[in-house]
Amino acid sequence: MDSRHKMISILALTSFTFLYLVFTSFPGPVKFAQLNITELIQKRKCGLDFAGAYAMDGQKKSPRKRTGQYYNMKTKQSAGPNCSSPVRLQMFGPDKVLDQQMFFLETSGRSSLSPRQACSVESAAKLSNLHIQVILLSATLDLMDNSTCYLYQTASNVSFYTIDMKTIFVNTPLQDIIRSKKFAKSQYKITHQSDALRLALIFKYGGFYSDLDAVTIHDLSKFKNVIGSTKINSKVGTLSHLANGEFHFERKHQLLWETMKMFTKAFTGNARVEVGPILITKTVKSLFHTDSMETVKSKQLTVLPIETFYPIKAFEVSLLWPTEPKSFTDWSRTFENSSMIHFYASQTNKWVVERDPSHEAYAVIAPRYCPVAFWSSDQF
Repeated sequence: MDSRHKMISILALTSFTFLYLVFTSFPGPVKFAQLNITELIQKRKCGLDFAGAYAMDGQKKSPRKRTGQYYNMKTKQSAGPNCSSPVRLQMFGPDKVLDQQMFFLETSGRSSLSPRQACSVESAAKLSNLHIQVILLSATLDLMDNSTCYLYQTASNVSFYTIDMKTIFVNTPLQDIIRSKKFAKSQYKITHQSDALRLALIFKYGGFYSDLDAVTIHDLSKFKNVIGSTKINSKVGTLSHLANGEFHFERKHQLLWETMKMFTKAFTGNARVEVGPILITKTVKSLFHTDSMETVKSKQLTVLPIETFYPIKAFEVSLLWPTEPKSFTDWSRTFENSSMIHFYASQTNKWVVERDPSHEAYAVIAPRYCPVAFWSSDQF
C-alpha cells in the first residue's frame, strides 16, 4: 500500500471515529441524507468518482433562505476537552513552505471556519494529493467548531497558520499600495485584501490557491501553471474570462508579478471586482497578445476549460439549488468534466442546505467529499 493510500485510509478511519462522536452527541434529531453511495469509481480522472441513487421527490422546490447571517452561526462542538479552547497559530513563512502545497485564505479576521469552508478544506485534504495550508488573519484558531477541530486534530496533511500582513508584500509591486491610506479606506477591504494576498503569497512561495467555497473532487497535483476560466453570461459570442478563485503557479511566476503591477494602477477601492478576475484577464491578454483565453496553452500558462473548476457559472448559481428536481444522473452529467466545484458563497450562503439531493448540489457532493463538515452541523 503506497503512502497516499495509507493516508486516505487513516483519514477515513479518523473520519468515521469523529462522525460517531458527532452523531452520538448531536443536539436534536439528525436528518440523514437520502443519497445512497452505491459504488466508488477508482480510475475516473474527472467528474464524480462514485455512483449514487436516491428517490426523487418529483416536486418543484425553491431554496429556503436562512433567517440570520451564515457566518454568525455557532456550531456546538462534541469532541470533548481537546476542542474546548482556542489555540495560538504559528506564523507562516519560508520555513513552512512545501513542494506540493495548496493554500486557502480566511481574510475576514474570523478565528474559525464555517461548515462550508471546512468542507472545502476537508475535500482538498482527501482528494487533492497536496498539503493544505490554511492561512488566517486571526492569531488564534477557535476549536469550538466541530469540523474545524476535526481538521486541526486529525488531518495530517492540513496545517493552520496566521500571517504577517506587514511583511508578506515586501519586495512585491504591492508593498506600497497595501500600506496606503487609499487601501485602508477601500469600500471592499476584505475582498481586495484577499485578492492582493493570494497574488503575493503564490508569487513568493508557489502552489495551488483556492477560494474557501470550492469542493475538491479529484487530484489537483497534476495541475501546473494553470488558471480556470468562466463567462459572465450565456449570450452568443461572449468571450470567456479568467477567474481568480482557483489557480496554480510556480513561485516567481511572471504573470503574478505583472498582475500585481497592474493592481497598483487599477486599484481605486470603489469597485468590488476591480482587482480580481478582470485584472488578471487583462494581464494575460497583454502578456499573450490575445483576446481569446481558450487559446492560451503553454508551459508558462494553460487556461483550463470552464468545466474544470466552474461547471456552474456565477450567473447560473441557482442551478446549485435547482427548483426542478434532479436525479443523480443529472448531477453526474453536470460535473462530468470537473475537478472542483465552485459554490459562490457570497451568493449562496443565504440558502439553507436541507440535505435534499433532488434540489441541492451540496446534498450530493458533501456526503462523499466532506462528510465530517457536512454532518458536524445542523446548519450546514
